[in-house]
Amino acid sequence: MTYSKTILCGILLLCSPSLFATALSVKIEGVNKPISENIRNSLTLSSIKNTEIDQEHLEYEAQKGVKEIELAMQPFGYYTPHIEYTLSHQKGVASVFYQIKPGIPTHIAKIDLQLIGPGAEDPSLKTLFKNFPLSKGKRLDHVLYENGKQAALATVINQGYLKASYQTHIIQVDNTTHTAIIQLILNTGPLYLVEKIHFSENPLSPSFLARYADFHAGDPLQGNQLIALQSRLMSSQYFKSVQIEYPLDEDKIEVPVQVQLKPNLPNQYQIGAGYGTDTNFRGKIGYKRRYLNSSGHEAGASIAYSSLRERYEAFYTIPGKQPATDNYQTQISKTSEKFDDKHSNYIELNVGENKALGDWTRTTQVQYYQEEFSLFLGSPIVQNHFILPSISWTKLIADNALNPTQGYKLTFGVKGAINTLFSDESFIQGYTQIKRVLTIPTKQKIIIRGEFGATYPNNIDQLPLGLRYFTGGDFTVRGYAYKSLGPIKYDTNNQTTVVGGRYLTVGSIEAQQPLWQKFQFAAFFDSGNAMNHFSAGLYNSVGIGFRWTSPIGPVRLDIAKPLRTEDTMRLHVNIGSDL
Repeated sequence: MTYSKTILCGILLLCSPSLFATALSVKIEGVNKPISENIRNSLTLSSIKNTEIDQEHLEYEAQKGVKEIELAMQPFGYYTPHIEYTLSHQKGVASVFYQIKPGIPTHIAKIDLQLIGPGAEDPSLKTLFKNFPLSKGKRLDHVLYENGKQAALATVINQGYLKASYQTHIIQVDNTTHTAIIQLILNTGPLYLVEKIHFSENPLSPSFLARYADFHAGDPLQGNQLIALQSRLMSSQYFKSVQIEYPLDEDKIEVPVQVQLKPNLPNQYQIGAGYGTDTNFRGKIGYKRRYLNSSGHEAGASIAYSSLRERYEAFYTIPGKQPATDNYQTQISKTSEKFDDKHSNYIELNVGENKALGDWTRTTQVQYYQEEFSLFLGSPIVQNHFILPSISWTKLIADNALNPTQGYKLTFGVKGAINTLFSDESFIQGYTQIKRVLTIPTKQKIIIRGEFGATYPNNIDQLPLGLRYFTGGDFTVRGYAYKSLGPIKYDTNNQTTVVGGRYLTVGSIEAQQPLWQKFQFAAFFDSGNAMNHFSAGLYNSVGIGFRWTSPIGPVRLDIAKPLRTEDTMRLHVNIGSDL
């Protein structure tokens, strides 16, 4: 390699050795940003603070920097760069300018990747090096080399070969041919097995807690399974903390898994308050009892109140075979709801199962439903009762449950009744909800929402209010009052009143523009209706709003203008996740 200096640098060095500056500027040209950043991080010059800089010392550091740049470029496959530098001094600022010609990059002439040891024939490791980021003919990149090397080692260790290590890890570089030879030989070492899972003292039985694990005694000790066990136990809300240890014995391949648990208090109390335009101020108090027995049964009750609705609820939950995702629940509730000039009281008794099927949660239940309602003030009170079997599927994928930037939620459900089986009417009803949140590269968040429902047969008048479709309000078609959209009838005063419909169609698209910190501006278009015939058409609205990303989910303030009616603009305020 050859290095040159400018005449100016020599003159400064010979004639003015005592010159100094109070600031230093280092400029690098000729290489891309990743290489430039690595060079800057490697230069001793970069660590010199803004202080008096002696010219002689500066010359020494600048010359040393040539070697530092050479070493900083090697991880990117450039072993023979040509580097020139110049020094200058102006108005108290010393400048070092490096001009770099990277030279011919080093390419891989041969790569030898081997797995040896007891796990060499393990089927789970057959494709260990298949996705190694370097191959013959590619430019040598030490970062990719280290990433691939560590990923392969981590995979082997995760499969239970806890003492796996590289027997050979060599890169041979030939600067005359600008080629490299890579050799990696990974020795798996012995396979370690689970001896037994030990749980520290707690209110739950070891046999119940063992159902949170997807491994048993005699299985390979795999790291990802230990992490999953810890995560599931924490998510169960039975415990404040979960720590997992697995001490190794040099003379044994069987390893005890020790799970240290710190239980939560058996009683959980909940007090909450909120506000929504549909409900005005609302509040809720709740109680849950953990550890009803050593099998993890839970029970609880809650009371929720708002100007539109009162609800009393009690439940009993039994964990399923896979307690992290599956359970059986019995629930009884009594609800009183008022909207427009209608009043409804209904009682629900549900017995059901929630079960995870991959990314989906399937809910099957049988419900006893009894409702007492009046369509408008002065209308006769009607009472219905039904036995309603139902099944639904829900899938939620999101990068953040409360404040997602990417994700979606899908819900499909169907329920019905037969009048010969303890029900007043026969019907079948289907419902679908789709929500999508995405953030585009320019940082705007897009939220798309759709809801669809249908009831068969046609005679919706025979069903209670709680089994009819209504729309309008904070979470459906903004700009219209809560449950104000749907088929209408005339009351005793010859005034129209919404009575609910057979079909439901709702769609919405919203765009959010970041403003500052956790605040966003929003613009949206909503459309929808509840109807008995599709010829009734849709009600549309447009609006703007503001969002604040809070720790408990987005806080929304919207102003929406109805487009189909002459109603004035309507304010909507609520809190909750976009999904």
